[in-house]
This record gives sequence, C-alpha cells and structure tokens, in this order.
Amino acid sequence: MTTSVSFDETSKRNEGRVKNIVYLDFDGTITGAHGKEVISSPLCEALSTKATFDERMRYKNEYDASDNKIKITENAKKFLQDVNKLHPQVKIVIISRNHENYIKALLEFENIDHRNIIIYPRGVGNTIGPGEDKYKAVVSHEEKPECLPGFRLICDDDEVDGEEMCNGLIHTGRSQLVKFYNEKPGQFKWGEYFKEILTNCDIAVKEYLNGKIGSRFHLFTAKVDEKTGDQSFKDRYSQVKGDILKRAIINNLKNDIEKIDNLDDLKDFIKKFKQSSEYMTLSKAQGLFTKVTGIKTDSQRAVEEIFSKALKDLQSPKLAMR
Repeated sequence: MTTSVSFDETSKRNEGRVKNIVYLDFDGTITGAHGKEVISSPLCEALSTKATFDERMRYKNEYDASDNKIKITENAKKFLQDVNKLHPQVKIVIISRNHENYIKALLEFENIDHRNIIIYPRGVGNTIGPGEDKYKAVVSHEEKPECLPGFRLICDDDEVDGEEMCNGLIHTGRSQLVKFYNEKPGQFKWGEYFKEILTNCDIAVKEYLNGKIGSRFHLFTAKVDEKTGDQSFKDRYSQVKGDILKRAIINNLKNDIEKIDNLDDLKDFIKKFKQSSEYMTLSKAQGLFTKVTGIKTDSQRAVEEIFSKALKDLQSPKLAMR
C-alpha cells in the first residue's frame, strides 16, 4: 500500500531543518585583526568573563574608541544582517578560537542579532572548546539531524583552518556545493558572497523581503530569452534562470538604488528601469492564475516596495525642512 504525503506534511516535517549554512571564522574574517592580535587584549580579556560580560555595555565606548582593526568591518556587518534576514532558510555558524562572550558582545555592539547564530567558541579555562578544532566543529554540526544537504559557504582568513572546515564537509558527504574564500583581514568581498547565497540557495523572493510579499505556485520558469533583452542584460544574467534570475535582478536593483542620493535621479532611474529587460522579466507571470488575470507578479510588487521605500527615504529630509 502506497501512502501519499501532502506538501503541507512535508513542510512540517522539514520545519526547523536547514539546507544552507554559512561557516565563518571571527577574528581576521568578520573583524579586521587576526585572533593572535586580539586574544590577549584588555578588551577581550574583560569581555570573556561572565561578570564583566553581564555588564558589557559599559565597554561599548571603549570598543567604539578602539583600533578599527579589532572591530567588525562595515561590509561584514551588512553581510551578517542581510543573511540573518534569510533565517531559517540560511544558518550562520561562527567557529572561532576566541571566547563566546567576546564574540556576542562585539555582535551586540554593532547591532547584529546573534540569537539565530550558532557559535562554536574557545573553551573556558583549560578546557578545549569546540571552536579550537574547526574540522571537528563542522563534522559535529553537519551530523545534527536538522542539517540537510545543500549550499555551504566558508570564509576564513587562515587558509589551513578554512581547508579543515572544507575537509569536515567532505567527511560528512556535504561537499557537493561548497564555496570557500580565504582573504586577508578586511579584504573579504562580503557583497559578492551574499549574491552567491541568493544565487545558490532556494530562497523565495518573499523571504528576501522579510515575508512581506505573498507566496506563489510555480508553473513556468523565468529565463533569459534569446529573443528578448539587450546584450548587456543577456551578458549579466546568462548563467541564471527561474527564481534565481528574479532574485539576482532584485538584489542588483537594491544595490543600484543604494547609490542614488538625488530624488530627481531616482525618479529617472525608476522610469528607465520600468522600460528595461529586467523589469520585463520580473513582469512575466509564473502562476497560471496570475497569467490569466493579469495581476501584478510577486516580483513586480517587490520592485514597487523597493521603489516606494527609496522615494520615501529621499523625500523625508525635504519634508523635515518644511
């Protein structure tokens, strides 16, 4: 006897499970200074103990006034905040030889929510902590029942440590779709890594926009049509299709709009965008009901929301001056 399982039942079964994981080192990767330069610093020693950690906000001024190298870099901060918005579709895991309290304190100082971030830290006292063996930390995490095969991103300023994390994925059979980046402190290209997450992970547009856009049932796949679009559009998006194509367009749109600081320029940009190949692609209905009725697609509504917020942000200063 064959038992059928509904989509809702499958969704409930996978609730709390994650297919996409970002493994990050902390010092030298998220921050601008190697761990060896930080671990014995007065600020690190102060924040690593429970008593001073409980009063950690007393140390924020010291953190703000400290050498920029020990701080979380601006691009890493934006990356962590953006990836946090994709939770639970994407999980952040920090594996570090620094203290958990220190890591949490710095995240809080930068207004980064760490409630959904898993931290494998240095041990307390003479105890060896899980973050001190990056290979074992990855293996241990991947063997948890909530971890499913999927996309994995690894970033570490120490090449050997990064390769150990990669080996952990190989050991657990999760090395099919892995991107590993090893850069010098402060040189990580966080914006590009976020685009890779959007490209490689199965994340609905509505999740990227904090759930404000409704869900849809896909019957048709958006793609770069050889008969439609200018050459620059084809060159830019030739490697992607479907929801990944639409997410890439929306992500690039958000990045382009962030660079505009003049209201007239923004209005001109919006006018041109609505005549572009990108907007034509976003306007293509994927659901049969949407095709027949001609109502706006989720992607169109996402664009309208982005435009509305950008216009409001640029108009606000003028309103305040009246």
